[in-house]
Amino acid sequence: MSVLELAPHIGTAYCPATTPNSTGVPARMRAAGMTSITENYLTLAAFDAPPGQLGLFIVGVQPALIANPGGAPGNLCVGSAVGRLAGHVRTIDDEGRLAATIDLTQLPLGPTRSAVAGETLYFQAVMRDVPPGAPIHFSDALAVTLTN
Repeated sequence: MSVLELAPHIGTAYCPATTPNSTGVPARMRAAGMTSITENYLTLAAFDAPPGQLGLFIVGVQPALIANPGGAPGNLCVGSAVGRLAGHVRTIDDEGRLAATIDLTQLPLGPTRSAVAGETLYFQAVMRDVPPGAPIHFSDALAVTLTN
């Protein structure tokens, strides 16, 4: 069991993932660490993701609900100035986990910028998959309100 599974979760889950990936279940998101921009320690994690595949997290400043974006199964739940946390592209581990500690001072939102105290950011994991699943899958999403 990982630290993220044991730690108190921060943020609020929204936009439940209902489309199973090749593991047979939908991926789900969690966050741990601190909501303080000054502390700058926020770790995102996805669970039940397809092992051995590539995944990353996206961030936006608004929630969204776009069904089957680009023909992919599931929902894109992050909108408005969506940024890819591309520096955190990772291979999903053998237990279906994807994790990254992100830098709240370097968010890819339009021009790269720092998060703002009181702002709510919306995060979601996006991952590749293999047959019999579709090539791309989405986790549920997480809203995190930041403090100073």
